[in-house]
Amino acid sequence: MHSLILFPTGNNIKALVFEKAFQYLRQVLSFEYSGAVSDGVARLLDQVAVRNFDDIVFIAPFNETFVKTLTVNKVERKYLKQIIINEYEDILQLKDDNFIWDFDVVDDMGPDKEHIIVSGVKKKYFERWIPQLTINKLEPTVIFPEQISLLNGHFNFAGYSPVIFVDLGRKNSNIIIYDKEKDYFQMDIPVGGNDMIRNIKDICGVEWEEAEKILKGEQEVPRGPGKFKIIAPILDQIIYEIKRALIFYENRYKGALFHQINISGGVSAIPDIAWYMNYELGIRVVKNDYFAMIKKSFSEEEARHLREGFGAYACMVGGMFAL
Repeated sequence: MHSLILFPTGNNIKALVFEKAFQYLRQVLSFEYSGAVSDGVARLLDQVAVRNFDDIVFIAPFNETFVKTLTVNKVERKYLKQIIINEYEDILQLKDDNFIWDFDVVDDMGPDKEHIIVSGVKKKYFERWIPQLTINKLEPTVIFPEQISLLNGHFNFAGYSPVIFVDLGRKNSNIIIYDKEKDYFQMDIPVGGNDMIRNIKDICGVEWEEAEKILKGEQEVPRGPGKFKIIAPILDQIIYEIKRALIFYENRYKGALFHQINISGGVSAIPDIAWYMNYELGIRVVKNDYFAMIKKSFSEEEARHLREGFGAYACMVGGMFAL
């Protein structure tokens, strides 16, 4: 029994191949493609170790999706979809049929009300990917937005608790706050790893590739201030927005209290970044080991992919656990 988890972002595809119902991690993949989805799928097929999969999970990135918590009157599930359309069509951009979407009931609030999470994938994104996967006999059995995957991974690893995620990507960062008894909160920040690389490049007078190695800790800063002083202006922008989000959330919900921030995304792999954020925020900042319970054995190259893309792969494992 083989399973495949796909996570395409930009012109990059990350994939995990599992055996025995997600118990054994057989293959780790990360590669660039030309931009045409057909090319990406073709390259994937060339690289996967097996061709026939019993389960395929497709995870769409947050910039192609939405997630929203709603409080609705308690009715039979079959009527909820129409209620969402009638009452929240404009807020969720459902009016123009922009999204393929669905919902889950996440909390019973008594005899009259319940919390639901509505999540959707942009229709254009969906229509670019799903036909190409289906043609190549890779039709997904489950499709998740990235945010839902992160939450599922956290709840599986740590048990249910209120959670803050900061997804540190190359182009953008994303703050996610979720408490079962309150609303789902999400904020996008147009700042990420590329801005840090650009700062290193300009201040140290090096080329982009060398600046990227410095950011990852693979190379020392050749001259000038230390690495954290160079990237601090970028990190501090993200930290400032985290503080704003926490103040907003805690003011809105007086009883909200968080003791930990979970970081994910490729930038979360930067050495000492959790320590720096912990120091500036005054809250414990951690990267959970989502792979702790999975048997794994792979090559040095695959280990490098997993190490460098820890946050993205952790998100993928989160999506898997929702099956």
